[in-house]
Amino acid sequence: MDTKSLERIIMEEVQKVLAERQREDAAMLPANQNETLDPNACRGPVCSMPASTLSSSAPISLPPASREGVASVLCLFTGAREEWETIASAFLAWREKGLAIDAIFSHGASEIIPSDEIAALGLRQIDKPAELWDIMYNMNRYAAVFLPSISRTHAAKLALGITDTVTLNLSLSALAQGTPTIASSDGLGPTACIVCGNSVPGIQEVLDKYREQLAKMGMKLFPAAEAVKEVARVALNKAESAGPDLITTLVTEEDAGKISGPVVKVARGGLLTPLALESFQKRGIEVIIVPPK
Repeated sequence: MDTKSLERIIMEEVQKVLAERQREDAAMLPANQNETLDPNACRGPVCSMPASTLSSSAPISLPPASREGVASVLCLFTGAREEWETIASAFLAWREKGLAIDAIFSHGASEIIPSDEIAALGLRQIDKPAELWDIMYNMNRYAAVFLPSISRTHAAKLALGITDTVTLNLSLSALAQGTPTIASSDGLGPTACIVCGNSVPGIQEVLDKYREQLAKMGMKLFPAAEAVKEVARVALNKAESAGPDLITTLVTEEDAGKISGPVVKVARGGLLTPLALESFQKRGIEVIIVPPK
C-alpha cells in the first residue's frame, strides 16, 4: 500500500469521525451555527468551536498569568497515556516548584484519566464554556502550553487544520498567538501501543509528515522525558525574568521610595544601593535577586 492510499484511508476515517460528531452535536447547536459570543469574532469553519459549547453567561474566573511570581502552564489532554508515569511525576515536581497547572481534557482523555487522579496531581480542571472561550483568545496568560502524550488523531487533525474539538481549537490558538507549545510525542512512535497500528508499514511515513507540519507550525515535539524538562525550563525562566517589577537599572534610596511591594525583583549586578535595600526592608518589601540568563 502506497502513501497516497494510506492518506486516503486516514482522511476517510477523519470524515467518519466528523460526521459522527456532527450528529451528536446536532441537538445542541443553535439555529444559526455561525453564531458566536462576539459579533466581531471569526466565523465559519476556521473557528469551529460550536457556539453551544462556548456560550455562557457565567462569570469568568481565571487565574492570573502568574501566581506569586511563578508562571502557569496549560495542559491539553488529547486521549493518550504513553509514558504516563514520567508525565505524572513531572506534574508533582512542577507543583513542588510552585508552578500552577491548568488542564483541559478532550472527550477521550476524560474517559481514560479518572477525576481523582487529576486532583491528586494538583491539576485545576477547566470545563466552563465562558472560561474556555476567554482562554482561546488570550493564550499568552500562560508561560507554556503542554500536550501530554499527544494522540495520533490529534496530531493528524491539527496538521491538516481540522479543529472540531475544544482541545484542537486551543492547540491552534496557542500556535497562532506564539505561546510556547510543547508536546510529548511518544504516542506517535512505532511502539506506542499494540492496537494503534503505528508499526504498520507506511504509517510512520505519514506520521513523519504530520510531525514535520506541526514543527513548521511552531510546535516542539519531544519524548516525554525531554518534553517535561522543556516545559519546566520555559515556565520557570518566564517566572524569574518576566514582569514589570524586574529592575534592570540602578536603584537609589530615592528611587526605592517610589517603588511599591510586596515583592520586587532586581537583576543581579550591583543595581541596588545599600540605602535602597534598607528602604525596602524598612517597609517590609521582599527583594528577590534574579540571576542573569
